[in-house]
Amino acid sequence: MIQYQSPIGEVILYNYWNREKISETNFVFKKIENLIDLIIYRTTTKGVNHTSSTLKDELFELRIEFLNLLNIKEEFFKKIDSFIIEEITSKYNQLENLGELGITYINCLETYFKVITPITNELIENFNEPNSLHELPSYQDFKSILSLIPGNEKNIFSDFVNSSLLFDYCLIVSELVFKEELKLSGSETKNLSMLLYSSIENFGIAAYNIGLWKPNFEDEEQIIRNIKIRLAVQETLKSDNMSYSLDYLKEHL
Repeated sequence: MIQYQSPIGEVILYNYWNREKISETNFVFKKIENLIDLIIYRTTTKGVNHTSSTLKDELFELRIEFLNLLNIKEEFFKKIDSFIIEEITSKYNQLENLGELGITYINCLETYFKVITPITNELIENFNEPNSLHELPSYQDFKSILSLIPGNEKNIFSDFVNSSLLFDYCLIVSELVFKEELKLSGSETKNLSMLLYSSIENFGIAAYNIGLWKPNFEDEEQIIRNIKIRLAVQETLKSDNMSYSLDYLKEHL
């Protein structure tokens, strides 16, 4: 198994923008094109917050398609991963042109890689070669499977997947804005930045709750600090076996 780390949102865009140069994923291009068209149309007409909750099925389906291909076309995905990492790195030199959204985008991606790197390392260590799936599960299938899991575990797994799907949506919209293929008002850009921050924080918290990742105690980067604060509150509530109201938390934090 290759050590693949790039967010699926970036993979979708790579295939969308390079559709005339590559053939490995041309069988899913129509789905990619439809998704990008939907994102542009709905985000323009309905706004970021509304649209982000309406495309989970499409994002999940493409994620499964790509993950299913990962072990069949390893060299292709190595190339994609390397290219995407280089593109993300190059944005450090473009921040003055990308504005506040660019800073948010980079900060959130830095956190994403802090979370995903130990997860992929763990997967590689314990990897067993899977069979390629002939019938790919849908998002509705995923929710049906979750409903069979007892207790709070289903909520944790749901948070993990949903926060990563939301993060993918936010990355796609951000990149479309950077490329001037989508225009957002000032208020909508702020909404997008807030969604980027909340989705990556929720992703990190869910990864912690599943047991896949722990934040570095010495890491004082703002997003990691926010995650650690939220985890500390979570653990306090758990240990005290109490449910505080939001007003109580605001008063005492």
